[in-house]
Amino acid sequence: MGNPRLHHDFMQSARFQVPHKTLYVLAAARAKALREMVEIREKRILATRETNNITDTVMIRLLEQAQKGVVGQGGFYSTTVTVKDTNGTSTEETISVPVGVVGALQAERAAIDTEQSIIDTMDMILAAVGISASVNYELTLDDIRDLGAVPLRA
Repeated sequence: MGNPRLHHDFMQSARFQVPHKTLYVLAAARAKALREMVEIREKRILATRETNNITDTVMIRLLEQAQKGVVGQGGFYSTTVTVKDTNGTSTEETISVPVGVVGALQAERAAIDTEQSIIDTMDMILAAVGISASVNYELTLDDIRDLGAVPLRA
């Protein structure tokens, strides 16, 4: 079978010629799939925030607590906010959110940022490929993985 490490090193340094039309189709499909995933994640974030009464102000305070490692009793982050009722009367309200919920929101945001970065790359590829017809592009295995043409390994 040969040395698996040698094969891995060869594949990582290998370059592949990809026709412009193939590259365009792959980049368009990858960008579309990632945009759909970002939309799903954003809806999930909104639903989680609504369920836990997390306004923008509350979110900022919770993230500050998370960054400082300040966790309340029972694994909750808590913050107090001023809430006005329909009569204009202000009251103080304590919002407590489980640490896991804040962590999940942070993870979703990080995933969206990563996916958006790949979408931006795919958009640049689409713009470049759309201009230059009948050209082959030289891609690495990592480039091809970014296009979603090769499954990622954990």
